[in-house]
Amino acid sequence: MKIVFVVDAYFPRYAAVEKCAKNLVDVLLHGGHEVTVIAKRYWDSPEDHTSELPEDTVFVSTRLSMARAMVDSRLADAPGAFGWRLADRTCALVNYAGTLAGRSCAHWSLVDAYRKAIEKLGFVPDQLVPCSSPFEGVVACAEYVKQHPCVKLTPVIFDQFADSGTLCKTRLTREFKRKANIALEREALEASNLVLNVTWEEHVRKYHPDCLDKLVHIEHPLLVRPKEAPKSSNVKNGVRSRVIFAGSLSAGVRDPSAALEIFCGLEDVAHLDMYVMGPGRDLVQPTSSEHPDAVSLLDAVPASEMAYLLAKADCLLSIGNTTSDQKPSKVVEYMATGKPILHICSIVGDPVRGDVASYPLGCVIEAGEDTVCARETVREFLERTRGEEMAFDEVAELFRDEDPEVAVERLLNCGGAPHHSGDLF
Repeated sequence: MKIVFVVDAYFPRYAAVEKCAKNLVDVLLHGGHEVTVIAKRYWDSPEDHTSELPEDTVFVSTRLSMARAMVDSRLADAPGAFGWRLADRTCALVNYAGTLAGRSCAHWSLVDAYRKAIEKLGFVPDQLVPCSSPFEGVVACAEYVKQHPCVKLTPVIFDQFADSGTLCKTRLTREFKRKANIALEREALEASNLVLNVTWEEHVRKYHPDCLDKLVHIEHPLLVRPKEAPKSSNVKNGVRSRVIFAGSLSAGVRDPSAALEIFCGLEDVAHLDMYVMGPGRDLVQPTSSEHPDAVSLLDAVPASEMAYLLAKADCLLSIGNTTSDQKPSKVVEYMATGKPILHICSIVGDPVRGDVASYPLGCVIEAGEDTVCARETVREFLERTRGEEMAFDEVAELFRDEDPEVAVERLLNCGGAPHHSGDLF
């Protein structure tokens, strides 16, 4: 089959959604399918149809994304340049202003760019697989199948749209746009054959109950045998455990304060290295400056280098979100390494809690737990598991739903015809 994925970033920058998409693409290619990926162009994106990947790739741009790519390119050469940092903030403000100005949170320039790219492929796909976020990819594919009803549409929803806490940063704005966002979701659901999702079921049950039968649950398809990471020695070297956090942070969404407070009292047994991307670095910087023996703030590194670093760690740190409507994917990547995992919950009902509790080398700190007690729990866990590691096959046996092949099997099981209704907003 000819299958087309629509994503945000792609090679060489794989964020969580794109890592999931890439794993699905690799399984489909192995199964003999022809796969094309349409992605948004960033400053370091290759040319279209790059020979560096087995799948075909096409990159799209909007006027704003082209400006952002130019700014990012300059910042890559001179990260401290005030003028380009100001330009970066300006681009972010313009982007958010566009979100506020529209009837819904969708940016229609991006929808049009995705749709036109599909139309210019030179063939009609058998199946479209938009991975959200961005939801604009889902909307573009829904518009396309209205003109090509023989094409199967199977979105993979990893993030919220109408209930997103990042698209609209205030509850007031989110509520103001809710009606239009819900209507946009409705159009996409009705155009779809099946909708694979991680945590969208409760939202659909509340706002689109008649579409529940289209939902198919998956876990993040990230449990892949590490390819580049060296084997660790399982020997307790050094005096202190090296703990690594790798990912993004955001005030009000994923806050590191509890973790930082715990590790600031564990300098004698552990050191926390935090590889943080994006503006969330500001949440760590004061602590890393005041307690350099306990916490280090480091720049995000390429995936291949991070695989090497994770393999050398004694323990991997996961920080839970402050809402339960989105399930972070980082823990699945951690599990693939077989390393001990420490998860700090931010709320009761943390969706990651059960996975870490079921992981033989996992430790969970509950939301609101007394810092002194939590610190002693972490101390005991680090000392007990230091040098321990699980084989990948052992992990895979316990967490089969995280295998990309399981998600692909559900993705391809999309019989039935979509129902089309009115025009999209």
